[in-house]
Amino acid sequence: MLVWRFLARKALKNNAAIKGRYMIQSNKDVSKGDSSKENDYRQSYEYWMKQTAERPELLGVSDIGGCGLTEILYRHFEESRHLRRLVSFDRQKTVLELGSGNGRWAIALAPLVKHYEAVDFSQPMLDIARARTALLKLDNITFCRATVQDYIPKTSFDIVYLSGITQYLHDDDLLKLLERLHRSLGPNATLIDRSTVHRRQRILTGQQDYFCIYRTYEELEQLFKDAGFVLDCRQQSYLFLNMPGIMRRLLSCRQCASIVSFTAPFSFHFLRALAKVSRQFWGPTGEVVDFSHDFFIFHRSA
Repeated sequence: MLVWRFLARKALKNNAAIKGRYMIQSNKDVSKGDSSKENDYRQSYEYWMKQTAERPELLGVSDIGGCGLTEILYRHFEESRHLRRLVSFDRQKTVLELGSGNGRWAIALAPLVKHYEAVDFSQPMLDIARARTALLKLDNITFCRATVQDYIPKTSFDIVYLSGITQYLHDDDLLKLLERLHRSLGPNATLIDRSTVHRRQRILTGQQDYFCIYRTYEELEQLFKDAGFVLDCRQQSYLFLNMPGIMRRLLSCRQCASIVSFTAPFSFHFLRALAKVSRQFWGPTGEVVDFSHDFFIFHRSA
């Protein structure tokens, strides 16, 4: 017990490093468009391409807890498992994913459905996704290169998945996208949004290397409502590995990631239990206090 209290105090010291990285929206009108909009999108693109090149083992996914590949493996397992519980995927349904990246969701979901269309604006990401799905002999996936601002569905889909892209879009572009999807989808279609949200207030990235809008739950729901979608449920996509420094360094080493991968899925169940214990003992710290990765499940209104 004393050891855990010591580790908790260490973790709380990390909070100071978080301050100053973000700012409340003030100097840029992101709701009505801005002359630097293209620069914002280019900045985000260059950031994620750099991340993919420098840390390819992270699969283009952020390890918000700082636990490296161990956290990425755990996160993907937990998010995939959770989404399959929230949404019914079956061999009669077609899926459209916007922001497919390197194909991690296509690999997880395509085997469950009739057809899967993966859309991304990055050709290198699409090339990686094609190579991975080819190795797994997944032949029901269509890849398409397009920006979400310009993409118009050519057919109707049963499920549309916005894969972590909404926080990178200005409000007006997000609303236009949602309105296009509303016109293109059937009456029983399901729309999934996986977003990073802020629990208290709308903020923009400040001293970060990419443009991003962290909206509140209420603000995001209102945008979808304005486009004609009704919220069915919202749940956190996975429980963060919110660990103190010593544990974080241990989990982030490559040897630990190898052990976790070799002993899966039991290792993921253990990590989930560890995350629950750590949160219960000293509560969320750092970015985890204010941010959450959530699944929003919507249906199309009449």
